[in-house]
Amino acid sequence: MDTWKSEVGLIARYVDSQNYYYLSYNSTYSLLQLVRIQNGVQTVLQNKWLASPPASGMYHHLSIEVNGSSLTGYLDGTLLLTASDSSFANGKIGLYAHLQKVKFDNFIVNPVSGSN
Repeated sequence: MDTWKSEVGLIARYVDSQNYYYLSYNSTYSLLQLVRIQNGVQTVLQNKWLASPPASGMYHHLSIEVNGSSLTGYLDGTLLLTASDSSFANGKIGLYAHLQKVKFDNFIVNPVSGSN
């Protein structure tokens, strides 16, 4: 991401538009969140307000890891969020941006050791 304006994130275990997890960064509130959308209802699993926002004009690394019921969120390689939820066992992945121009690069999906 080269600028921070509004919201950007990653989607995991996407079942349909009403059921999935996502990790997002909201620049308006300097807020990082792990969220579950289930039957269209949003539940914040964990959030963290950042003391200072990531620098604008630079690229940043955002990543989500899902393994069993464990969900973890990273910003620039630093683990910032952890949550446990077993609502969705599998699904698709995706990218998320809201009200901003975002550049995604080096989008990589790695299987977790011991997973199916």
